[in-house]
Amino acid sequence: MDRYVIAFFIFSFLGWVWESIFCTIRQHKWANRGFLYGPVCPIYGFGALFGFIIYDFIKAGYLPQLEWWMIFCLGFLISMILEYSISWSFEKLFHARWWDYSTTPLNIDGRTSVPTSIGFGLAAILIMKVLIPLVDRGIQFISEPFLSILALVLISLVSIDSTLTVSSLTDFQKYVSS
Repeated sequence: MDRYVIAFFIFSFLGWVWESIFCTIRQHKWANRGFLYGPVCPIYGFGALFGFIIYDFIKAGYLPQLEWWMIFCLGFLISMILEYSISWSFEKLFHARWWDYSTTPLNIDGRTSVPTSIGFGLAAILIMKVLIPLVDRGIQFISEPFLSILALVLISLVSIDSTLTVSSLTDFQKYVSS
């Protein structure tokens, strides 16, 4: 389980780096992307976690090797489901949108779109064929006790970050003070 926690955080951080660079270039000014205060975009971590689990099933022989087009289709579909459901949830919980594809062709309620999901499908190929095996090999060099401690520290930091973020977005303190 610690492997998955560490992988989740690695890919959440890489997603934050990608989003921040991409949006900074598009906006011509620094864009600190993500829902949380810290340098993580959990949606990328969850997407990669699906990939990591599939990778483990393939490695264990429970699933056959996936062709590049199968990985593309999975990445496309998973990104559509994640983006739509998380966008909808955030809007209901926080009355805000963190992304809006309304002006992008073939969008679904501005929450997800075919062109962006094509990009995520292509990224899934890179992630499954290169990054996940690389991260898996890297994690194998970490001792079990250190891996467990690192997983607990990362979970603690993001739990604190999530609590502070949700508190500030929902005016939680105002309700507690009353």
